[in-house]
Amino acid sequence: MNTKKAPCGFTLVELVVVVGIAALISAVALANFPNFRDRIAINKESGKVAVALRNAQSFSFGVRQFNPPPGQQGVCEAFQSNFPSYGVSFTASAAEYYLFGDINCNALFEGAAEEVKEFLLEGGVRIAGICVNIYDALPTCGEPTVDIVYARPFPQVKISSSGVGRASARLELQSHDGAITRTVVILNTGQVSVEN
Repeated sequence: MNTKKAPCGFTLVELVVVVGIAALISAVALANFPNFRDRIAINKESGKVAVALRNAQSFSFGVRQFNPPPGQQGVCEAFQSNFPSYGVSFTASAAEYYLFGDINCNALFEGAAEEVKEFLLEGGVRIAGICVNIYDALPTCGEPTVDIVYARPFPQVKISSSGVGRASARLELQSHDGAITRTVVILNTGQVSVEN
C-alpha cells in the first residue's frame, strides 16, 4: 500500500500572485478615493442647499414666528413683523449661506438682525458662481449675491440680485479642486432642482 500524502497548502508563487492582485485592487481603490469623497461631498451639499430653500418656503407659508434682536424690529407694514417672509441668501465664492427672516419686506438679506441660521458648505465645496435669468437669451452670470425669498401671504417667490428682481437663478457648487460641479436651479414658480 502506498501511504504517501498529497502535499497541502499553497506554494510561494501562489501566495505572491494573490498578494499582488490584492495590492493592485487596493491601489486602484485608493487612487479613486479622493474623487469619490468629492462626489459624495458635492452631492450632500447640493442637497442641503435644496433643503434650506424648502425650509424657507415652509417657514413662510407655515407662518413661523421670528423674533429679531432687541432694537431691530422690521418696518414691514404688510403684516406683523414677527411673522415675516423667509428666504435664503447666497454669495459667490463663499462657503456659507444664510436662512433669514425678511423683517423689513425688501426681499434682501441685511445681516445678523435677519439671520435665522448660517449653513456652512463642508468638504471643501463652495459656491463657484451665480447666474440669473437663466432661461433668457442672454443669462446674466457672475452675480455677487442672490436672495431667494418666499413672500407671504401669497405663494410668491422673489429672486433678486444686485437689487433687481429676477425670474430664475442658478447656483454652481464646486468641489475644492474645481473638478466636480453640481447646479441648483431656482425658479420664481417655487421649483428647486439639483442638476449635474
